[in-house]
Amino acid sequence: MKLHIVLNSNWLTFPEKVKRIKEAFAKINFEITTLNTSFSAVPFIEFEYQGAKYKKIDPNWFKANIIKGGDIVALVLTSSQWIGNENWGYKDIIGETSVIGIKCDENEVFMYPNDKTYYSSFYEKLTHELAHYLIGLTNLPDNIHDLIKQHGPKWLEEFLKTYELPIPRPAEEKTNWFLAIINFLFKTTPEHKEDIIEIAEVYSPPKDRIFELALIMEAVETRNGDPKTLGVRYNNPGCLRFSSWQKDYGAVPGVNNFSKFPTYAQGKQAQLRLLRAACSGRMKAYNSNGTIKDFIFVYASSSPFVEKMNYTKRVVESMKISPAFIIKNFLMSN
Repeated sequence: MKLHIVLNSNWLTFPEKVKRIKEAFAKINFEITTLNTSFSAVPFIEFEYQGAKYKKIDPNWFKANIIKGGDIVALVLTSSQWIGNENWGYKDIIGETSVIGIKCDENEVFMYPNDKTYYSSFYEKLTHELAHYLIGLTNLPDNIHDLIKQHGPKWLEEFLKTYELPIPRPAEEKTNWFLAIINFLFKTTPEHKEDIIEIAEVYSPPKDRIFELALIMEAVETRNGDPKTLGVRYNNPGCLRFSSWQKDYGAVPGVNNFSKFPTYAQGKQAQLRLLRAACSGRMKAYNSNGTIKDFIFVYASSSPFVEKMNYTKRVVESMKISPAFIIKNFLMSN
């Protein structure tokens, strides 16, 4: 996972501070690159969060001047450069890149309540925002602030004890172009869908059956690509309900909390991530040792019983499996 840290200043201690970040997240194994910049002024814009108004770095400026690749890009500004009201940091999504902005001076210190020890603000602030990013990659609730309240300076250690990194996004992003082409062909030449799948499998042999499952579920959710369905209109082939981790794919909540994605390919990537997480036991709502019938009944829990039975029948018949098929086995190759 690539992390690019940009400091709009020139600190002698910067290399050592970055080293501490890498050591702290050894479990994650961030591939960290750094850059020093000297912008005289950084533009901010206003945004609203939980009913309060804040300011953040202008996303257009961020994209044009800072983002040069990486899964996540962090920009550090000194207090004299930061005009972001009372907030000292935030996390955002710009295009397909997760970004962090924080305010910090080189020798600035941080203190926890009831703790007289001085800690590095750079370390505390950046690890804080990185933890939010990491939890956002999962389908788990964001409990970072609760951990900080409970454990003080030991919160990161507690967080990393149980955190399991999902399937890396870089590997997913490399397939975005491929999925976009496939989805385009599905829409424009639906009569050749079987041929398209056969050719796609030749040029990109699947390691498991997740993609096959995703296509069949997409056909059910979108009624075979009907443009009137919510799944097609929202670029949401899995008809996923909105959750914070989907922000990594540009999702926003829509009608009845269904997710709206910027592109169909991003919606497909989110669907694949959910299915892989469910089948590998990384999503609490699903039992990876459960059956495909159990899975469908949770996935489509708000649907009537008859619809869930028909959904299960469509999947098992299309994939030539039993209703008792254990979903973790979708992760095995044919």
